[in-house]
Amino acid sequence: MAKIFLDSIGLEELESNQEAIKNSQEYHWNLYTELARQREQIKDKIITTLNKASISNYEFKEWQRAVRWKYSDHPLCTLGSLKDPGGRFNIGAINPQLFPTFSALYITQDKNTALQETLGQPAESKQGLKPQEIALTSPDSITIISVSGYLEHVFDLRATKYLSKFVTLTKHFKISKALKNQGKKLGKQRLIIQKPKELLDDLMHSN
Repeated sequence: MAKIFLDSIGLEELESNQEAIKNSQEYHWNLYTELARQREQIKDKIITTLNKASISNYEFKEWQRAVRWKYSDHPLCTLGSLKDPGGRFNIGAINPQLFPTFSALYITQDKNTALQETLGQPAESKQGLKPQEIALTSPDSITIISVSGYLEHVFDLRATKYLSKFVTLTKHFKISKALKNQGKKLGKQRLIIQKPKELLDDLMHSN
């Protein structure tokens, strides 16, 4: 097992790391803002495209939702998804003036996935520890409920055929020269996604 000696890290190195984190956050915020502005310009086209590619009359049975015990009286409440920055597929209270918030109910097909999402932990650990152990959470403090329901429209992110028309709308987006230079200084190079497969891989990335 690796050992870390905290007293071997000097003040100068700590300050340097903090500055690097600050610069990285600023870069990603600027990137997010630039792309959000361009999406807003074609918002109606995006909505129309997603609606046409959606599945109608979708029924799901006995899906799973995990919540902390203190929220077990209101297991379908979505207020938690509105906290800054939000969830994986919804916007929280980042900056309501620029980016309107919208809530989301996160559910999964199986209990293990629901637990991993709630605890923010991987399914398996190299140390052989369970997700609850890594998160320092007792199993008794988590409530898992079964959810069944019916949805008028569902957008399926798991297949490139549903993403192709969306990518057609967004692949012409531009990243400003100033942002490219900022990314180059940080060793970050973000390119506009050009193909549905690239978008699918990005959406399904574990982080």
